[in-house]
Amino acid sequence: MPDLPHLEVFEKLVGTIRRSDDREQLKALITFGLYVESERKYFEDHPERRNVRGGEDYALAALSPPQLARLESEARGLIEEFTAAVIDGVEQKHEHVQKIYVTKAIHEAVEAVHSCTKSRWAGVIEASVGAFLYSVLLIILSIVAHRAGIDILEAYARAYGPGPK
Repeated sequence: MPDLPHLEVFEKLVGTIRRSDDREQLKALITFGLYVESERKYFEDHPERRNVRGGEDYALAALSPPQLARLESEARGLIEEFTAAVIDGVEQKHEHVQKIYVTKAIHEAVEAVHSCTKSRWAGVIEASVGAFLYSVLLIILSIVAHRAGIDILEAYARAYGPGPK
């Protein structure tokens, strides 16, 4: 066993999977962190064993298959718990942002209605006068084109073909 038992544990948990995917490496690093945390708690409860031999004994016990399985299961649980918390946080933030935009849109629409100084009849009259002036302009343009020798209907028929007969 090396002088530093943590190195053996680290190599056992993390060093063997360095070339594997990121999720496995994250799980291994969290597992090693849980190992260090459990070792710290153990030596806080048993200060008389805090020496090189005690560390080696603890590392040897921690490397047993049941202990490794327990640590990996705990790491998996932590990752799943963290992932669920992140997803819940994102969903809540999305709902909050969506409510803000809907509220802002409604507020701006109400503000636009209140800031309008025209009455409904003033808008109707304005639209009618605009349509009348546009119609007069088109009539004048068609008279000018006819006097210039341009047949608008014939130009239309050449551009788009004869209509249905």
